[in-house]
Amino acid sequence: MAETKKLGASAVGGTKKKAVRKKAAAKRKTIVKKASAKKAVSRKSVSKAGAKKTATIRKTQRKQLSADKRRRLVAEAAYLKAERRGFEGGDPIEDWLEAEKEFDRS
Repeated sequence: MAETKKLGASAVGGTKKKAVRKKAAAKRKTIVKKASAKKAVSRKSVSKAGAKKTATIRKTQRKQLSADKRRRLVAEAAYLKAERRGFEGGDPIEDWLEAEKEFDRS
């Protein structure tokens, strides 16, 4: 009978240890899930902030590029106006203003 009690006690102790290990493993999994969820949220917010910043920079660059491109096209149109006239007479400023009006209309 003494042997049976010992066997029963060790069997019970073994299942208790397993139960404790399972609980500890479950807690670890929960902690890991929470930590990874927090990291995912922070990564998303960082990527959103980065995307906004990039979009703002691109928008500014587009404005600058379009202003430069516009200036070049207007200059070319003003030059062509003066060339058609044979570069005689006329006013370069009027050519420029007319070219700007044409550019803005199109």
